[in-house]
Amino acid sequence: MLSGKGVLRTALILTTMAVIIFTALFLMWWNAFFLPGDLKWREYETAYDDGRIELKNKRVCFTGDDIVWKSDRGVFVQDMLIRDIDRDGREELVMLCWKHGSFGHHIPRWVKRNDIRLEQHVFIYRRETDTIRPLWMSSSIGSGFCSMAGWGDDKIILNSRKGDHDIWTWEDFGLKLAGRSKEEKVSVVCAGDNLVHTRLLNDDRYKQVYDRLKDTISGADIATVNQETVLVADPALVSDHPRFALPAKIAYDLADTGFDVITLANNHMLDLGMYGVDSTAGIIEDAFNETGTDTAVSKRIYTGINPSSGVSGDKAQEDMYRAVKFTSCRGIRIACLSYTYGTNGMKEPKESPYAVEKLENTERVAEQIRYAGPRADVVMVFPHWGDENSSEVSKEQERLARFFLDAGCDVVVGTHPHVVQKYEILKDPKGREMPVFYSLGNFVSGQSEEANRIGGLAGFDLVKEADGEVCIKDPELSCFDICFE
Repeated sequence: MLSGKGVLRTALILTTMAVIIFTALFLMWWNAFFLPGDLKWREYETAYDDGRIELKNKRVCFTGDDIVWKSDRGVFVQDMLIRDIDRDGREELVMLCWKHGSFGHHIPRWVKRNDIRLEQHVFIYRRETDTIRPLWMSSSIGSGFCSMAGWGDDKIILNSRKGDHDIWTWEDFGLKLAGRSKEEKVSVVCAGDNLVHTRLLNDDRYKQVYDRLKDTISGADIATVNQETVLVADPALVSDHPRFALPAKIAYDLADTGFDVITLANNHMLDLGMYGVDSTAGIIEDAFNETGTDTAVSKRIYTGINPSSGVSGDKAQEDMYRAVKFTSCRGIRIACLSYTYGTNGMKEPKESPYAVEKLENTERVAEQIRYAGPRADVVMVFPHWGDENSSEVSKEQERLARFFLDAGCDVVVGTHPHVVQKYEILKDPKGREMPVFYSLGNFVSGQSEEANRIGGLAGFDLVKEADGEVCIKDPELSCFDICFE
Protein backbone atom coordinates (compact mmCIF):
# COMPACT_ATOMS: atom_id res chain seq x y z
CA MET A 1 0.00 0.00 0.00
CA LEU A 2 1.37 3.39 -1.06
CA SER A 3 2.21 5.96 1.53
CA GLY A 4 0.90 9.50 1.34
CA LYS A 5 4.10 10.62 -0.34
CA GLY A 6 3.89 7.74 -2.80
CA VAL A 7 0.33 8.62 -3.74
CA LEU A 8 1.33 12.24 -4.22
CA ARG A 9 4.34 11.25 -6.33
CA THR A 10 2.19 8.95 -8.49
CA ALA A 11 -0.45 11.62 -8.93
CA LEU A 12 2.22 14.13 -9.89
CA ILE A 13 3.73 11.74 -12.44
CA LEU A 14 0.33 10.95 -13.95
CA THR A 15 -0.59 14.62 -14.06
CA THR A 16 2.73 15.49 -15.72
CA MET A 17 2.26 12.71 -18.25
CA ALA A 18 -1.26 13.90 -18.96
CA VAL A 19 -0.05 17.46 -19.45
CA ILE A 20 2.73 16.29 -21.77
CA ILE A 21 0.34 14.11 -23.79
CA PHE A 22 -2.28 16.86 -23.96
CA THR A 23 0.35 19.42 -24.98
CA ALA A 24 1.76 17.09 -27.62
CA LEU A 25 -1.71 16.38 -28.99
CA PHE A 26 -2.57 20.07 -28.96
CA LEU A 27 0.65 20.98 -30.80
CA MET A 28 0.03 18.22 -33.35
CA TRP A 29 -3.51 19.49 -33.86
CA TRP A 30 -2.31 23.07 -34.06
CA ASN A 31 0.22 22.07 -36.71
CA ALA A 32 -2.39 20.24 -38.82
CA PHE A 33 -1.37 16.65 -38.05
CA PHE A 34 -4.98 15.46 -37.63
CA LEU A 35 -6.50 16.71 -40.87
CA PRO A 36 -8.63 14.27 -42.90
CA GLY A 37 -6.67 11.57 -44.67
CA ASP A 38 -8.31 12.05 -48.07
CA LEU A 39 -6.83 15.51 -48.64
CA LYS A 40 -4.56 15.89 -51.66
CA TRP A 41 -1.40 17.75 -50.73
CA ARG A 42 0.41 18.99 -53.83
CA GLU A 43 3.99 20.10 -54.38
CA TYR A 44 5.10 22.37 -57.23
CA GLU A 45 8.14 24.30 -58.32
CA THR A 46 7.95 26.64 -61.28
CA ALA A 47 8.74 30.11 -62.55
CA TYR A 48 6.56 33.00 -61.48
CA ASP A 49 7.11 36.58 -62.56
CA ASP A 50 10.89 37.22 -62.25
CA GLY A 51 11.60 34.40 -59.81
CA ARG A 52 10.79 30.90 -58.61
CA ILE A 53 7.72 29.84 -56.71
CA GLU A 54 7.72 26.59 -54.75
CA LEU A 55 5.04 24.73 -52.81
CA LYS A 56 6.71 22.26 -50.49
CA ASN A 57 5.97 20.92 -47.03
CA LYS A 58 2.69 22.90 -46.94
CA ARG A 59 4.38 26.27 -47.40
CA VAL A 60 4.88 28.51 -50.41
CA CYS A 61 8.19 30.28 -51.01
CA PHE A 62 8.99 32.86 -53.68
CA THR A 63 12.56 33.80 -54.51
CA GLY A 64 12.99 36.74 -56.86
CA ASP A 65 15.71 39.10 -57.95
CA ASP A 66 15.23 41.34 -54.96
CA ILE A 67 12.84 39.64 -52.54
CA VAL A 68 12.27 36.37 -50.71
CA TRP A 69 8.73 35.74 -49.52
CA LYS A 70 7.18 32.84 -47.61
CA SER A 71 3.59 32.14 -46.74
CA ASP A 72 2.75 32.54 -43.06
CA ARG A 73 3.97 29.70 -40.87
CA GLY A 74 0.48 29.22 -39.44
CA VAL A 75 -1.03 28.72 -42.92
CA PHE A 76 -0.89 25.18 -44.32
CA VAL A 77 -1.11 25.29 -48.12
CA GLN A 78 -2.85 22.25 -49.55
CA ASP A 79 -2.70 23.18 -53.23
CA MET A 80 -1.66 26.05 -55.48
CA LEU A 81 -2.64 27.04 -59.01
CA ILE A 82 -1.29 29.82 -61.20
CA ARG A 83 -4.01 31.57 -63.17
CA ASP A 84 -5.05 35.03 -64.28
CA ILE A 85 -7.99 34.59 -61.95
CA ASP A 86 -9.25 38.20 -62.15
CA ARG A 87 -8.68 38.46 -65.92
CA ASP A 88 -6.47 41.56 -65.74
CA GLY A 89 -3.56 40.16 -67.76
CA ARG A 90 -1.42 39.24 -64.76
CA GLU A 91 -1.03 35.82 -63.16
CA GLU A 92 -2.07 35.22 -59.57
CA LEU A 93 -1.26 32.50 -57.05
CA VAL A 94 -4.45 30.76 -55.96
CA MET A 95 -3.97 28.74 -52.77
CA LEU A 96 -6.26 26.32 -50.97
CA CYS A 97 -5.15 26.66 -47.35
CA TRP A 98 -5.84 25.59 -43.78
CA LYS A 99 -5.45 28.05 -40.91
CA HIS A 100 -6.73 28.64 -37.41
CA GLY A 101 -9.57 31.10 -37.17
CA SER A 102 -12.52 31.78 -39.41
CA PHE A 103 -11.12 35.19 -40.32
CA GLY A 104 -7.76 36.63 -41.26
CA HIS A 105 -5.98 39.63 -39.82
CA HIS A 106 -8.96 41.89 -40.50
CA ILE A 107 -11.82 40.65 -38.36
CA PRO A 108 -15.29 42.05 -39.15
CA ARG A 109 -16.51 44.69 -36.74
CA TRP A 110 -19.35 42.49 -35.53
CA VAL A 111 -17.00 39.65 -34.52
CA LYS A 112 -15.59 40.21 -31.05
CA ARG A 113 -13.02 37.43 -31.09
CA ASN A 114 -11.63 35.14 -33.78
CA ASP A 115 -12.01 31.41 -33.11
CA ILE A 116 -9.16 28.90 -33.25
CA ARG A 117 -10.79 26.20 -35.34
CA LEU A 118 -8.62 24.79 -38.10
CA GLU A 119 -10.56 25.51 -41.29
CA GLN A 120 -10.05 26.00 -45.00
CA HIS A 121 -9.62 29.25 -46.90
CA VAL A 122 -8.82 30.38 -50.42
CA PHE A 123 -6.02 32.94 -50.52
CA ILE A 124 -5.04 34.78 -53.71
CA TYR A 125 -1.66 36.53 -53.95
CA ARG A 126 0.05 38.51 -56.68
CA ARG A 127 3.59 39.77 -57.24
CA GLU A 128 3.95 43.50 -56.93
CA THR A 129 7.08 45.63 -57.26
CA ASP A 130 8.77 44.66 -54.02
CA THR A 131 6.60 41.99 -52.46
CA ILE A 132 4.01 39.25 -52.86
CA ARG A 133 0.83 40.83 -51.58
CA PRO A 134 -2.62 39.37 -50.85
CA LEU A 135 -5.17 40.22 -53.51
CA TRP A 136 -8.09 38.46 -51.84
CA MET A 137 -8.40 36.27 -48.76
CA SER A 138 -11.59 34.41 -48.02
CA SER A 139 -13.12 33.87 -44.65
CA SER A 140 -13.54 30.24 -43.64
CA ILE A 141 -15.08 28.02 -46.30
CA GLY A 142 -15.48 25.21 -43.77
CA SER A 143 -13.36 22.09 -43.69
CA GLY A 144 -14.96 19.83 -46.25
CA PHE A 145 -12.87 20.29 -49.39
CA CYS A 146 -10.43 17.55 -50.35
CA SER A 147 -8.86 19.12 -53.44
CA MET A 148 -8.72 22.05 -55.85
CA ALA A 149 -8.35 22.09 -59.63
CA GLY A 150 -8.36 24.60 -62.46
CA TRP A 151 -11.31 25.16 -64.77
CA GLY A 152 -10.36 26.75 -68.07
CA ASP A 153 -8.24 29.87 -68.08
CA ASP A 154 -9.61 31.72 -65.05
CA LYS A 155 -11.76 29.56 -62.78
CA ILE A 156 -11.20 26.96 -60.08
CA ILE A 157 -12.99 23.85 -58.86
CA LEU A 158 -13.31 23.06 -55.17
CA ASN A 159 -14.10 19.40 -54.53
CA SER A 160 -15.90 18.48 -51.33
CA ARG A 161 -15.63 15.13 -49.59
CA LYS A 162 -19.40 14.82 -50.05
CA GLY A 163 -18.89 14.56 -53.79
CA ASP A 164 -19.80 18.12 -54.80
CA HIS A 165 -17.63 19.85 -57.39
CA ASP A 166 -18.13 23.61 -57.28
CA ILE A 167 -16.86 26.08 -59.88
CA TRP A 168 -15.74 29.44 -58.51
CA THR A 169 -15.13 32.52 -60.64
CA TRP A 170 -13.96 36.07 -59.99
CA GLU A 171 -16.74 38.63 -59.89
CA ASP A 172 -16.36 42.26 -58.83
CA PHE A 173 -13.93 41.71 -55.96
CA GLY A 174 -13.61 38.10 -54.94
CA LEU A 175 -14.54 34.56 -55.86
CA LYS A 176 -18.18 33.65 -56.28
CA LEU A 177 -19.83 30.27 -56.65
CA ALA A 178 -20.71 29.85 -60.34
CA GLY A 179 -22.28 26.41 -60.29
CA ARG A 180 -21.38 22.73 -60.30
CA SER A 181 -18.88 21.18 -62.67
CA LYS A 182 -19.57 18.06 -64.68
CA GLU A 183 -17.56 15.70 -66.84
CA GLU A 184 -16.36 17.30 -70.05
CA LYS A 185 -14.77 15.76 -73.13
CA VAL A 186 -12.63 17.47 -75.77
CA SER A 187 -11.81 15.65 -78.99
CA VAL A 188 -8.38 16.26 -80.51
CA VAL A 189 -7.07 15.44 -83.98
CA CYS A 190 -3.46 16.06 -85.05
CA ALA A 191 -2.08 16.16 -88.59
CA GLY A 192 1.51 15.89 -89.78
CA ASP A 193 3.70 18.04 -92.03
CA ASN A 194 1.98 20.60 -94.24
CA LEU A 195 4.66 20.50 -96.94
CA VAL A 196 3.15 22.27 -99.92
CA HIS A 197 5.56 22.11 -102.85
CA THR A 198 5.15 25.03 -105.23
CA ARG A 199 3.76 22.87 -108.04
CA LEU A 200 0.78 22.19 -105.78
CA LEU A 201 -0.01 25.91 -105.72
CA ASN A 202 -1.30 25.76 -109.30
CA ASP A 203 -5.10 25.95 -109.15
CA ASP A 204 -4.79 25.42 -105.38
CA ARG A 205 -4.25 21.67 -105.86
CA TYR A 206 -3.06 21.32 -102.25
CA LYS A 207 -6.54 22.29 -101.10
CA GLN A 208 -7.92 19.03 -102.41
CA VAL A 209 -6.53 17.33 -99.30
CA TYR A 210 -7.82 20.11 -97.03
CA ASP A 211 -11.30 19.85 -98.52
CA ARG A 212 -11.36 16.08 -98.34
CA LEU A 213 -10.43 16.05 -94.64
CA LYS A 214 -12.20 19.24 -93.59
CA ASP A 215 -15.10 17.45 -91.91
CA THR A 216 -12.66 15.44 -89.80
CA ILE A 217 -10.50 18.44 -88.92
CA SER A 218 -13.29 20.92 -88.22
CA GLY A 219 -15.32 18.22 -86.47
CA ALA A 220 -12.71 17.90 -83.73
CA ASP A 221 -12.81 20.32 -80.83
CA ILE A 222 -9.09 21.03 -81.25
CA ALA A 223 -7.04 20.29 -84.38
CA THR A 224 -3.27 20.69 -84.82
CA VAL A 225 -0.89 20.66 -87.80
CA ASN A 226 2.81 21.25 -88.41
CA GLN A 227 3.42 24.05 -90.90
CA GLU A 228 6.66 22.81 -92.42
CA THR A 229 7.63 25.97 -94.27
CA VAL A 230 8.01 29.70 -93.91
CA LEU A 231 5.06 31.88 -95.02
CA VAL A 232 5.51 35.17 -96.88
CA ALA A 233 3.21 37.95 -98.09
CA ASP A 234 5.42 38.92 -101.07
CA PRO A 235 4.75 36.56 -104.05
CA ALA A 236 8.27 37.25 -105.32
CA LEU A 237 9.71 35.42 -102.31
CA VAL A 238 7.79 32.17 -102.87
CA SER A 239 10.26 29.32 -103.37
CA ASP A 240 10.61 25.54 -103.26
CA HIS A 241 13.20 23.08 -101.94
CA PRO A 242 15.78 23.42 -100.48
CA ARG A 243 14.67 26.72 -98.92
CA PHE A 244 10.92 26.89 -98.82
CA ALA A 245 8.69 29.93 -98.68
CA LEU A 246 4.96 29.67 -99.33
CA PRO A 247 2.27 32.33 -99.85
CA ALA A 248 0.28 33.69 -96.93
CA LYS A 249 -2.87 32.11 -98.36
CA ILE A 250 -1.75 28.78 -96.90
CA ALA A 251 -2.33 30.06 -93.35
CA TYR A 252 -5.83 31.28 -94.17
CA ASP A 253 -6.68 27.94 -95.75
CA LEU A 254 -5.42 26.05 -92.72
CA ALA A 255 -7.52 28.24 -90.44
CA ASP A 256 -10.56 27.80 -92.68
CA THR A 257 -10.06 24.02 -92.66
CA GLY A 258 -10.44 24.10 -88.88
CA PHE A 259 -6.94 24.00 -87.41
CA ASP A 260 -6.61 25.63 -84.00
CA VAL A 261 -2.93 24.96 -83.22
CA ILE A 262 -0.10 25.37 -85.75
CA THR A 263 3.32 24.09 -84.73
CA LEU A 264 6.32 25.82 -86.29
CA ALA A 265 9.54 24.46 -84.80
CA ASN A 266 10.99 22.54 -87.74
CA ASN A 267 14.12 22.32 -89.87
CA HIS A 268 12.88 24.80 -92.51
CA MET A 269 11.79 27.60 -90.21
CA LEU A 270 15.05 29.57 -90.68
CA ASP A 271 15.11 29.19 -94.48
CA LEU A 272 14.66 32.98 -94.77
CA GLY A 273 16.37 33.81 -91.49
CA MET A 274 14.68 35.98 -88.92
CA TYR A 275 12.58 37.62 -91.62
CA GLY A 276 10.86 34.30 -92.27
CA VAL A 277 10.18 33.71 -88.58
CA ASP A 278 8.60 37.14 -88.16
CA SER A 279 6.66 36.89 -91.40
CA THR A 280 5.24 33.45 -90.56
CA ALA A 281 4.15 34.49 -87.07
CA GLY A 282 2.43 37.64 -88.30
CA ILE A 283 0.63 35.91 -91.15
CA ILE A 284 -0.70 33.14 -88.90
CA GLU A 285 -1.89 35.64 -86.32
CA ASP A 286 -3.72 37.61 -89.03
CA ALA A 287 -5.26 34.42 -90.44
CA PHE A 288 -6.51 33.32 -87.04
CA ASN A 289 -7.88 36.77 -86.26
CA GLU A 290 -9.69 37.02 -89.57
CA THR A 291 -11.24 33.55 -89.51
CA GLY A 292 -12.21 33.70 -85.84
CA THR A 293 -12.48 30.66 -83.58
CA ASP A 294 -14.91 27.99 -82.59
CA THR A 295 -16.99 29.17 -79.65
CA ALA A 296 -15.69 26.31 -77.49
CA VAL A 297 -12.01 27.18 -78.03
CA SER A 298 -10.63 30.15 -76.12
CA LYS A 299 -8.08 31.07 -78.81
CA ARG A 300 -6.13 29.68 -81.74
CA ILE A 301 -2.37 29.59 -81.32
CA TYR A 302 0.97 28.89 -82.96
CA THR A 303 3.94 27.50 -81.04
CA GLY A 304 7.64 26.75 -81.48
CA ILE A 305 9.03 30.13 -82.58
CA ASN A 306 9.80 33.44 -80.90
CA PRO A 307 9.47 36.33 -83.34
CA SER A 308 11.70 39.36 -82.88
CA SER A 309 8.76 41.52 -81.89
CA GLY A 310 9.28 40.07 -78.44
CA VAL A 311 12.36 40.33 -76.24
CA SER A 312 15.81 39.60 -77.66
CA GLY A 313 19.36 38.78 -76.68
CA ASP A 314 19.95 37.63 -73.10
CA LYS A 315 16.34 38.47 -72.25
CA ALA A 316 15.21 35.72 -74.61
CA GLN A 317 16.74 33.17 -72.24
CA GLU A 318 15.11 34.79 -69.22
CA ASP A 319 11.78 35.02 -71.00
CA MET A 320 11.81 31.44 -72.25
CA TYR A 321 8.26 30.93 -71.02
CA ARG A 322 6.63 33.00 -73.74
CA ALA A 323 7.15 30.02 -76.08
CA VAL A 324 4.66 28.04 -73.98
CA LYS A 325 1.26 28.69 -75.52
CA PHE A 326 -2.11 27.96 -73.93
CA THR A 327 -5.59 27.37 -75.23
CA SER A 328 -8.67 25.97 -73.52
CA CYS A 329 -11.87 24.21 -74.44
CA ARG A 330 -14.81 23.27 -72.19
CA GLY A 331 -12.86 23.89 -69.03
CA ILE A 332 -9.75 21.96 -70.12
CA ARG A 333 -6.63 24.10 -70.37
CA ILE A 334 -3.94 22.84 -72.74
CA ALA A 335 -0.30 23.90 -72.96
CA CYS A 336 1.36 23.41 -76.37
CA LEU A 337 5.12 23.32 -76.99
CA SER A 338 7.00 22.64 -80.22
CA TYR A 339 10.70 21.78 -80.76
CA THR A 340 12.96 20.76 -83.65
CA TYR A 341 16.15 18.72 -83.89
CA GLY A 342 17.74 21.49 -85.99
CA THR A 343 17.35 24.06 -88.77
CA ASN A 344 19.42 22.66 -91.65
CA GLY A 345 22.51 24.49 -90.45
CA MET A 346 20.84 27.90 -90.57
CA LYS A 347 21.64 29.97 -87.47
CA GLU A 348 19.58 32.49 -85.56
CA PRO A 349 20.97 36.02 -85.35
CA LYS A 350 22.79 36.89 -82.13
CA GLU A 351 19.98 39.18 -81.05
CA SER A 352 17.43 36.32 -81.29
CA PRO A 353 19.22 33.13 -80.19
CA TYR A 354 15.98 31.28 -79.48
CA ALA A 355 13.99 32.27 -82.54
CA VAL A 356 13.23 28.57 -83.09
CA GLU A 357 12.84 26.25 -80.11
CA LYS A 358 15.25 23.28 -80.29
CA LEU A 359 15.36 19.83 -78.71
CA GLU A 360 19.07 20.18 -77.96
CA ASN A 361 18.33 22.77 -75.26
CA THR A 362 17.20 20.06 -72.85
CA GLU A 363 17.32 22.19 -69.70
CA ARG A 364 15.22 24.86 -71.39
CA VAL A 365 12.74 22.24 -72.66
CA ALA A 366 12.38 20.65 -69.22
CA GLU A 367 11.91 24.05 -67.60
CA GLN A 368 9.21 25.04 -70.09
CA ILE A 369 7.33 21.81 -69.39
CA ARG A 370 7.63 22.42 -65.64
CA TYR A 371 6.34 25.95 -66.19
CA ALA A 372 3.30 24.60 -68.03
CA GLY A 373 2.38 22.05 -65.36
CA PRO A 374 0.68 24.23 -62.68
CA ARG A 375 -0.93 26.34 -65.39
CA ALA A 376 -2.53 23.64 -67.54
CA ASP A 377 -4.50 20.41 -67.31
CA VAL A 378 -2.70 18.83 -70.27
CA VAL A 379 0.81 19.45 -71.61
CA MET A 380 1.24 18.55 -75.30
CA VAL A 381 4.69 18.49 -76.92
CA PHE A 382 5.23 18.47 -80.69
CA PRO A 383 8.81 17.37 -81.52
CA HIS A 384 10.27 17.57 -85.04
CA TRP A 385 12.62 14.60 -84.86
CA GLY A 386 13.66 11.22 -86.27
CA ASP A 387 15.16 10.08 -89.58
CA GLU A 388 13.64 11.21 -92.85
CA ASN A 389 11.85 8.50 -94.88
CA SER A 390 12.37 5.90 -92.14
CA SER A 391 9.35 4.12 -90.73
CA GLU A 392 11.50 2.88 -87.85
CA VAL A 393 11.59 4.88 -84.62
CA SER A 394 15.17 5.92 -83.84
CA LYS A 395 16.93 5.43 -80.51
CA GLU A 396 17.06 9.22 -80.15
CA GLN A 397 13.28 9.46 -80.52
CA GLU A 398 12.84 6.78 -77.87
CA ARG A 399 15.26 8.59 -75.53
CA LEU A 400 13.53 11.92 -75.98
CA ALA A 401 10.08 10.37 -75.51
CA ARG A 402 11.19 9.02 -72.13
CA PHE A 403 12.66 12.45 -71.33
CA PHE A 404 9.31 14.10 -72.08
CA LEU A 405 7.52 11.60 -69.84
CA ASP A 406 9.91 12.23 -66.95
CA ALA A 407 9.61 16.01 -67.42
CA GLY A 408 5.82 15.87 -66.99
CA CYS A 409 4.45 15.87 -70.53
CA ASP A 410 1.05 14.25 -71.17
CA VAL A 411 0.98 13.74 -74.97
CA VAL A 412 3.72 13.67 -77.64
CA VAL A 413 2.91 14.18 -81.33
CA GLY A 414 5.92 13.93 -83.65
CA THR A 415 6.70 15.01 -87.21
CA HIS A 416 9.62 15.25 -89.69
CA PRO A 417 10.26 11.73 -91.13
CA HIS A 418 7.57 12.38 -93.82
CA VAL A 419 6.39 8.80 -93.32
CA VAL A 420 4.05 7.39 -90.69
CA GLN A 421 5.64 5.71 -87.69
CA LYS A 422 4.10 3.75 -84.85
CA TYR A 423 2.49 5.07 -81.72
CA GLU A 424 2.70 3.64 -78.23
CA ILE A 425 1.83 4.44 -74.63
CA LEU A 426 4.70 4.97 -72.19
CA LYS A 427 4.33 4.62 -68.42
CA ASP A 428 6.35 6.14 -65.62
CA PRO A 429 7.12 4.32 -62.32
CA LYS A 430 3.93 5.75 -60.78
CA GLY A 431 1.78 4.35 -63.58
CA ARG A 432 1.13 7.67 -65.34
CA GLU A 433 0.56 7.08 -69.06
CA MET A 434 1.70 9.20 -72.00
CA PRO A 435 0.68 8.46 -75.62
CA VAL A 436 3.49 9.00 -78.14
CA PHE A 437 2.77 9.37 -81.85
CA TYR A 438 6.32 9.22 -83.21
CA SER A 439 5.56 10.52 -86.72
CA LEU A 440 2.34 11.40 -88.51
CA GLY A 441 4.05 11.62 -91.90
CA ASN A 442 2.81 14.27 -94.31
CA PHE A 443 -0.50 16.08 -94.28
CA VAL A 444 0.09 17.58 -97.72
CA SER A 445 3.18 16.98 -99.82
CA GLY A 446 4.39 16.85 -103.41
CA GLN A 447 6.82 14.02 -102.59
CA SER A 448 6.38 11.14 -105.01
CA GLU A 449 7.42 8.05 -103.04
CA GLU A 450 4.52 5.83 -101.97
CA ALA A 451 5.41 5.98 -98.27
CA ASN A 452 5.47 9.79 -98.43
CA ARG A 453 1.95 9.85 -99.85
CA ILE A 454 0.37 8.17 -96.84
CA GLY A 455 -0.58 10.61 -94.11
CA GLY A 456 -1.41 9.94 -90.49
CA LEU A 457 -3.97 11.49 -88.17
CA ALA A 458 -3.65 11.11 -84.41
CA GLY A 459 -6.92 11.17 -82.53
CA PHE A 460 -7.74 11.06 -78.83
CA ASP A 461 -10.12 12.50 -76.25
CA LEU A 462 -9.25 14.66 -73.26
CA VAL A 463 -11.73 13.79 -70.54
CA LYS A 464 -12.04 16.01 -67.50
CA GLU A 465 -13.88 14.46 -64.58
CA ALA A 466 -16.13 16.63 -62.47
CA ASP A 467 -13.37 16.89 -59.84
CA GLY A 468 -10.94 18.39 -62.36
CA GLU A 469 -8.80 15.31 -62.99
CA VAL A 470 -7.99 14.89 -66.69
CA CYS A 471 -7.19 11.68 -68.53
CA ILE A 472 -6.45 10.84 -72.16
CA LYS A 473 -8.75 8.26 -73.66
CA ASP A 474 -9.03 6.28 -76.89
CA PRO A 475 -5.78 7.26 -78.63
CA GLU A 476 -5.69 6.01 -82.20
CA LEU A 477 -3.67 6.46 -85.37
CA SER A 478 -5.48 6.47 -88.72
CA CYS A 479 -4.03 6.84 -92.21
CA PHE A 480 -5.20 8.43 -95.46
CA ASP A 481 -3.91 8.71 -99.02
CA ILE A 482 -2.41 12.04 -100.10
CA CYS A 483 -3.66 12.20 -103.64
CA PHE A 484 -4.48 14.90 -106.17
CA GLU A 485 -6.55 14.98 -109.31
